[in-house]
Amino acid sequence: MVALAGILLVTNQWGSEELTRRLLNERRHLVEAVADNLDYVLKSNMMLLEEVALRARFGLQKEGGKTLNPALRDAYLQSIFSEGVFLIDKAGNIIGTEPQGDLPNEEKSFSLLPLRELLEQGKPAISNLVVGGKRRIYALVPIRDSSNELTGAVGGELDPQSPRFRSLLRPIRLGETTYLDLVDGRGIVLASTEPARIFINSDHGRFLAGLIREKKAVVGACHTCHDQNGFPETREREVIAFAPLKSAPWGVSIRQAEREALAPSFGMERRFFYFGTATILVALLFAAGVARSVTRPLKMLTEAAKRITGGDLSHQIPTSSEDELGVLAQSLDRMQ
Repeated sequence: MVALAGILLVTNQWGSEELTRRLLNERRHLVEAVADNLDYVLKSNMMLLEEVALRARFGLQKEGGKTLNPALRDAYLQSIFSEGVFLIDKAGNIIGTEPQGDLPNEEKSFSLLPLRELLEQGKPAISNLVVGGKRRIYALVPIRDSSNELTGAVGGELDPQSPRFRSLLRPIRLGETTYLDLVDGRGIVLASTEPARIFINSDHGRFLAGLIREKKAVVGACHTCHDQNGFPETREREVIAFAPLKSAPWGVSIRQAEREALAPSFGMERRFFYFGTATILVALLFAAGVARSVTRPLKMLTEAAKRITGGDLSHQIPTSSEDELGVLAQSLDRMQ
């Protein structure tokens, strides 16, 4: 019985761990696919800015950039940059905007440190969430002349609450407790399928920010800490799969209650437990029956042998079976 119970336990544990590993790997592949899709969308929008930058390479100073207004308008209409597309020179002076006259003023945008940092990088870049008068995200593509010298940049301004941006993150129907977060490099939620989570500091912000810097995808289980962000305290274990984006300092996570995400594994453990318990009970009953069928005849033969030893030869020894014990009883009866 101990051996049987041990075999069932090991088999159950191995099967459950293997199923859990497969479920987590599938969740990791899923979040990586979501991240790849977001990268594709962002790269497509950055290419619209790069087309304007390419056209501006030899004509940035020409007529103050007015010749690029049609290109700016096309980029604005076709991109997710809901708040406008702009053209600036190397010093940060505004040369052109689309929509015209609707560009944020210098105090609001271009004097912000994140934009200066993007311009200093000298390569296409997307910012984290910029918190000023309003919450905004910026993208910049540098403009270089024929000598490869930086002469300016084409940028886009994005409102994370705009329908264009919210459409990037679509719900995934994995269960009732599933939700997706898009997190920037400081752990701030830029977008979420749970609207109440937008702009909060993620409960694993530092950890996720480190993964974004390392460009590392992970999957695992953790406790929720929503009580720290204005959510009611739940402390429910969640399965979280996270993958960083390549085109922006962001990352996307898929989170789901562990009881729902790993339901097949837990169900397998329960089935093994019930099956194992039933099997052991049946085996114990069978063993008890077999032992009883052996010990009763042996006890009877032992008592008969004691009577014969004491000289009592008057009792017939019953033979109730044809097995080895039955043959022994017949032989003892003939000897008596």
